[in-house]
Amino acid sequence: MSLSSSDGGVLINQAIARLRGMTRLDLQGGWRFHRGDISPEMIEGWRDWSLVELNDRGHVAWSEGGRVLWLAQEVNIPANLGGYRLEGLCLKLSLVWWAQLAEVYVNGSLVQSGDLFDCRTAIVLSKSVLPSSKFRIFLRLVSPGHDRGALVASSCVYEAGKVGEIDPGFIGDELAVYSSYLLRGNIDELELRSPPQVFSVVSPQRWQELGEAVSRINWNIVGDRHLFLRELFRLRQCWETCADLKLVKFRLLGHAHLDLAWLWSVAETWSVAIKTFESVLALQDDFPELIFAHSTPALYAWLEENRPDLFKLIQNRISEKRWEVVAGLWG
Repeated sequence: MSLSSSDGGVLINQAIARLRGMTRLDLQGGWRFHRGDISPEMIEGWRDWSLVELNDRGHVAWSEGGRVLWLAQEVNIPANLGGYRLEGLCLKLSLVWWAQLAEVYVNGSLVQSGDLFDCRTAIVLSKSVLPSSKFRIFLRLVSPGHDRGALVASSCVYEAGKVGEIDPGFIGDELAVYSSYLLRGNIDELELRSPPQVFSVVSPQRWQELGEAVSRINWNIVGDRHLFLRELFRLRQCWETCADLKLVKFRLLGHAHLDLAWLWSVAETWSVAIKTFESVLALQDDFPELIFAHSTPALYAWLEENRPDLFKLIQNRISEKRWEVVAGLWG
């Protein structure tokens, strides 16, 4: 089968969206909201709250000035997404917010907190999901004093739980990276346009091979996870045999930028630092491979004096080579 550059682009773009849709479920439109702080008793009536309305950016937004917004949603685990069975996969709650304070409650327990800079998380809800199981999620969000607040994104992400295993969403991401590499651009260039776009391709032969490999995916066997994953392993060979990509290695180091005196008081600085460091330590419990780096001796000195328990935990992570002290600028 011979494909033009534009036809191959359309097929690849559609395959990326379909593969990602098998393991990712957008939650943005399903939240119910209550403006203002409330007592625990009032939270029990969350099912009577109104559904949110998303703005033109797909955000759940509310007014500035330290205003509180409560969001609630019950996540029900389906048997499949797009025909792909979910049983046994690891489920993460992915959130991105713009809030002075964010608190995430799962089944009544506080599991994560954050702020303007500690503004995204991937909380493990289950390491091996069972269809029909449920999770009750509550978010307490406080808008910044200077800006409107927003829940920017929220979704359920299902992943293969063991190292070396794959899932359709992971392959969709790899396909997006590889096709972007071949196009010398961003994957958004693959969007269907009228008239069809002619792309600048690094290797026309590899682009042709990739398009043909995507066109041969047997979507009819999605319901058989074992057989469909074999299909995806065959597709993956397109980029696993690319010598140029094998020379590329990424090493990622976690970091959180903290201004000691920005649009907040000194007391808020200490509060933000504590929440940030506690979040990092919790993430490292879930993801032992995470290495974090932070500078600012003033924060470490304050922690040593006022939160010796937290300071000790950080010292332990440093000794384990999972926490790097960098730069060293005072302030």
